[in-house]
Amino acid sequence: MKKYYTRVDILYSWRIIIPMPKLTKEERRRIFRAASLLTQLAVGTIICIALSVFVGLFLDNQFGTSPIFILIFVFIGIIAAFKFMYDTAKRVD
Repeated sequence: MKKYYTRVDILYSWRIIIPMPKLTKEERRRIFRAASLLTQLAVGTIICIALSVFVGLFLDNQFGTSPIFILIFVFIGIIAAFKFMYDTAKRVD
C-alpha cells in the first residue's frame, strides 16, 4: 500500500512531513460535514450569547440599571444557545 504524505509548514522555514492515508470521496465528505456542524454550533452559540449581552447592555444604559438587564438577558442567551444546540443535534440525527 502506497503512503501519501502532506507537508505542513511551521514557523516560516521549518517543515514537518506527516503521513496521511488516501481518503475516499465519502470519507472527505463526512469530515467536512463534521467540521461544518462544529462550526455551526460554535458560531450559533456565540451569536446567541453576544446578542443577548448587547441587548442587556443597551437596556441597562437606557434605564440606568447597572447589572439587572444584562444578567437577565445573559441567562436568556444561554438558554437560547442550549436550545439552538439541541435543535441542531436533533436535526442531524
